[in-house]
Amino acid sequence: MTKRQKIFFAVIIGLAFLYRLVWLDYPLINTEPQRDYLIAQHILTYKDFPSSGPCCLFNGSYAPYRHPAIYYYLLSGILSINQNFMFLTFINLLLQLIPIIAIFILSSYLFSYKTGLLAIIFFSFNQEIFKNALFVWQPHLKQPFLYGSFLALFLFYRTNKYFLLLVSTILFFTACAIHLSSMTIAPFWFLALVFILYSQKRSVKTYLATFLLICISLFALFKGTSLEVFKNPLLLMHTSIIDYGHSLITNVGVYINSIYGNGKDISIIGTFLLVLNFIFLILYLRQKKLGPRKLYIISLISIIVGFIVGISLFKATIWHYYLEPLFGITIILLAETIRSQTHRLFKMLAILFVILFIGQFFMYYPPQIKFFSNARNIDKAAIVLAKEIRDVQLQKGYAKPNFFRIQVYTQGVETPTVEDLAFWLPLEQKLQQKFIAVDDTTKSFKRLNFSDYIYVVCQSFGKKIQISKECLEPFNKEFSGYKIGRIIYDKQPFTIYEAPLK
Repeated sequence: MTKRQKIFFAVIIGLAFLYRLVWLDYPLINTEPQRDYLIAQHILTYKDFPSSGPCCLFNGSYAPYRHPAIYYYLLSGILSINQNFMFLTFINLLLQLIPIIAIFILSSYLFSYKTGLLAIIFFSFNQEIFKNALFVWQPHLKQPFLYGSFLALFLFYRTNKYFLLLVSTILFFTACAIHLSSMTIAPFWFLALVFILYSQKRSVKTYLATFLLICISLFALFKGTSLEVFKNPLLLMHTSIIDYGHSLITNVGVYINSIYGNGKDISIIGTFLLVLNFIFLILYLRQKKLGPRKLYIISLISIIVGFIVGISLFKATIWHYYLEPLFGITIILLAETIRSQTHRLFKMLAILFVILFIGQFFMYYPPQIKFFSNARNIDKAAIVLAKEIRDVQLQKGYAKPNFFRIQVYTQGVETPTVEDLAFWLPLEQKLQQKFIAVDDTTKSFKRLNFSDYIYVVCQSFGKKIQISKECLEPFNKEFSGYKIGRIIYDKQPFTIYEAPLK
């Protein structure tokens, strides 16, 4: 790259990093990261060693088949550097720069620097990719390892250094251990590996060594994974053509929504972008003087189609993060077809495409500074709650501050929730009391406290929660043996009531 090109690249990476940084916050809505933070801390503090990871394969469709425990131990390893649960979030942000760099290097090599630059703009400001950097979660953390694996494989192809193949293999199977959905991309990783070994005219010994390395990695992966279902593959797959067709249509919809919408719905702007993208692709394939670039594009399309066709064989709910290995490929294809437009009209439309793509992102993630505001709010509430618990402990003569439970009711949620995990980690630290024990049940932990008191948390987002309707009424209905008492905390986003047994 020239000096100017390096500056452009650095500016985009810097902007992507800074915008993610100001949006970093504790994930109040998604409770699985809260569980993961808590278990990782318990590994360090209380020496609770889980033997299996989070449940379950394919969104619980194959429960109780569980992931390996390596994910929890990886998080605890990061926490050993700095035992602050938001430190995990910041490290995840840094790791999420790896996919951006990988996309730039791969697209620049296959096509051109301009394609690479456009690709990382699209990739950095895709709504679902952006979300990966905001908090630590299995589907998010797998991405740097997965993209890092393909980057190492590419560098192995360019340098012939076998060490890079070792790195690629370790990274790939680590991604699979973190989240088993990564296994769906295994056929393409393996085919790329075989192609590279063949193009390098490697010896039979190299093939055997590589085969042994993969076998060892597979053994290590499945040794820590409850996957007895693989004894009968039909348990995993559709046996009806109709069911398969429905699954295929659903997964295509999820894929399109994730690229051009917000992962759930495609907007009017997204629909326009999809149509425009299709036109650009047709125009690109009609060009005659493209050489190997057209073959690359056709190969990328084949991978995308093959991936969706293949993953649809599984009779499971497929969320957007199962399809995220496709996002980088799709965005490289998108960037190249847009960059190559030569006609004046379509150049103008290409510029409009870029503006609308980025504009839709900012509509979904508008400029604002969050920067751990939820984490600060939790800590403030936990300080007051811990003091209240100590006072009740002294007044009632409890031996330990473990006489309570926390019941959370969230704004806009019709059914009552018990997702109290955000409070246990700060309360354990402030009260020096162990409230959960890590085990290998479906939830990966069990609560140790009893329930003479319930602290009712009314959690709001944005506008003030309708406390009577959305919080107190469902509590009184579900816990008629308790009496709502005084408010002990009232500051957005939490209003907390004390509720002793009647």
